[in-house]
Amino acid sequence: TFCRAKDYLSMGERATAREVVNVLGRWSSQAQWNEIGVARDLDRYDPTDGYLEFRRSGVRVSPDRTPMRRAACKKRNQAQRFLLKENVGSLPFRNAKMAASVGASVAELNREPVSELACDIVFDALCRSQSSIVGMGLADEARAAYENPDGSFAAEKFEADLAAGRRTILTGYAIFPGSLNALSLYLFFRLDAFSMIMDYQQTTMSALQQGWADEGLAVLPLPLALIAVLSFA
Repeated sequence: TFCRAKDYLSMGERATAREVVNVLGRWSSQAQWNEIGVARDLDRYDPTDGYLEFRRSGVRVSPDRTPMRRAACKKRNQAQRFLLKENVGSLPFRNAKMAASVGASVAELNREPVSELACDIVFDALCRSQSSIVGMGLADEARAAYENPDGSFAAEKFEADLAAGRRTILTGYAIFPGSLNALSLYLFFRLDAFSMIMDYQQTTMSALQQGWADEGLAVLPLPLALIAVLSFA
């Protein structure tokens, strides 16, 4: 199974290889999902009057879903995450060899809904980060690499790109101290570090009390500073 690139501890939701293949097996080039559906709707806006019309319409959407962002991405040859999530489910599943590698058939995967989590995980692997965009050429190159020469799913390569994404994200946190502090706080709560500290305190104090009962003064060499810290934590 696979998890998001931003899930550093691999403790969050996971998608199966079958769910990932159900996304990958519907396309071979990003253009198949990056140029259809809502993408065409956004492309209809004129770069001048159309953008002004969009702003005046009062439609509230995330910046990723605006015609302005769409135009900027096209100019830079970038595909967008939300378009993969929005459109890939409308594409037919046709890759029989990839389906067989996860114990499924084309017909079975065509009947199964596309997982939104799997879409996010696939895009994380494509861009090797948690970005909302990816270079079109990079996306096509990565997609091709997720298929072994025999047509089966290249799970190891896919996982390697997710691991590269985690390194990219953690490097970004290291560069920006504020982000690193936020990550530390996240990990503290995610690992329930407070409970771990309290459990350690209780275990240590119990051991000290038992040692005092068994050995008496023999336990006094234990650093008093440690006792004080544990007593008032």
